[in-house]
Amino acid sequence: SSAVAQEALSPIQVLSYGGASLLQLLDIPCVDSTVMNAPGILTAAAGYSAGWSGCTLFRSDDEGQTWNGVQGFLAPGCTVGMATNTISTASRYTVDSGNVMNVRLLSGGMSSVTQDAMLNGANHFAYGAPGRWEIIAAQACVIQGDGTYKLSGLLRGRFGTEQYMSTHAIWDSLVLLDAAEVRFIGLNIASLNISRRW
Repeated sequence: SSAVAQEALSPIQVLSYGGASLLQLLDIPCVDSTVMNAPGILTAAAGYSAGWSGCTLFRSDDEGQTWNGVQGFLAPGCTVGMATNTISTASRYTVDSGNVMNVRLLSGGMSSVTQDAMLNGANHFAYGAPGRWEIIAAQACVIQGDGTYKLSGLLRGRFGTEQYMSTHAIWDSLVLLDAAEVRFIGLNIASLNISRRW
């Protein structure tokens, strides 16, 4: 046959790639009793690129056989970064004016607060890695010419995490513990100390 089909009239569609998601499962002590008042874990998610459109966190309780969506995160996500230096130990009873942390953000932004606001819970961060998170607070968060931030006027070892002050390494994670951004996911008490896939 010499028949020729008509050209398809399909719309031109451009697929955009929003980039990979970054997930932080924060095995930290209770920092907000109004939210973390039950067994569970605090989570934070953000994107590596400006086009990130959000994500859904899934958990498997049966080694990956089935997955259940447990939490959604909308763009722009949580304020997450990495420390480009390390800070040394300091007293947990006074403001640490000797250490300055340099941070490169992957998502979000920071701003300075008054000392009173910091003492009342503003600008608190999880700093470190799974198994060794130190809870810190920063009064001054000043953006630099290269886009990084300098954090100073620190409170250290908050909420009983002083044992992790000396465990930090360059490129440790930093997550802003803003109740409007991070999400608490409740867990059945029978699930504690049992491996789960996320």
